[in-house]
Amino acid sequence: MAVPVRDLYRMTLPVPSRETDVRAKALQQALLAVLVRVSGGEAVTTQPTVTAQLKSAESLIDEYKYDQKQINGEQQLQLQASFDPAGVNHLLQGAGIPVWGADRPLILVFMVSDGDGGQHLLTEDADRGPVDALTHAGGTYGLPVIFPLMDLKDIGQKITPAAVLSGNLPLLTAAATRYESDGVLLGEIHSVPSGGVQLSATLALEDEHWQWQLSESDADAAFSALAGRMAGILSARQAVLASSGTVTDLHLQVRGIRGGEDIAAVSDWLKQEPQVRGVEVLQILGDHVILVLHFRGTPDDFQLRLAGNTHLVQVGPGEYEWRG
Repeated sequence: MAVPVRDLYRMTLPVPSRETDVRAKALQQALLAVLVRVSGGEAVTTQPTVTAQLKSAESLIDEYKYDQKQINGEQQLQLQASFDPAGVNHLLQGAGIPVWGADRPLILVFMVSDGDGGQHLLTEDADRGPVDALTHAGGTYGLPVIFPLMDLKDIGQKITPAAVLSGNLPLLTAAATRYESDGVLLGEIHSVPSGGVQLSATLALEDEHWQWQLSESDADAAFSALAGRMAGILSARQAVLASSGTVTDLHLQVRGIRGGEDIAAVSDWLKQEPQVRGVEVLQILGDHVILVLHFRGTPDDFQLRLAGNTHLVQVGPGEYEWRG
């Protein structure tokens, strides 16, 4: 039940001016951040083949634009850059780094924290600061996380700090079904007298479990370290290293198309697959569109890549339905 992560190839960052040299440096930073997100790990930042290509970041740009955003009462100039998915994937492929597809597991977070009223589970309504910190940390790696509502239904299912601290996975996994998550993360974060924070966490996905004990200077650093470790595990499970085989032209008939936005959405979704080298619209027939897919691999490889996804569903030989 993985969810599609949007804007994997887009990055926004603050810049001091619109000067050419400032933009060039910012685009390099943006490309590196996109490479981390697409691959799901920090290893890309020290790969010589990749870092050598950062100076050519502008050659991978689809588009960029400037915007003004008010932050803490002041206007901040921001640069938004969108990179070519096929080009980014090709860069990673050339460096031998696996590409993590756009469909990624959704993780429900049961995190116990200390507060004025004692231990409690983090929720979006009551704990905006730490929730934003962990969500942002996950976003750095393209890892989607959500938090429980802790409403009457959750309380009725006996979701409590004690259940999390005792590691009651059967109870928490059963309670998580209402959120349609792929896995659950349970843990505890607390301050220590000597300074800093300690974070213990367990990630459960299907029949596998991973545990971490982290000591960091503050909660932001702890959540960042945790997100990096989680993304490393999950990307290793799901990433696909683009095949070195020849490029095959596949003709796909896709129905369920309601207009130009759907055509663009289908193309963009396909282009995020590491083995896709390009997508062309051959013909539009009402709510059907015929696409030519330039795919590095065999038709069987393509079927394997699409297996289990909920966005482009095969309904016949060479015929698919777009469900967004």
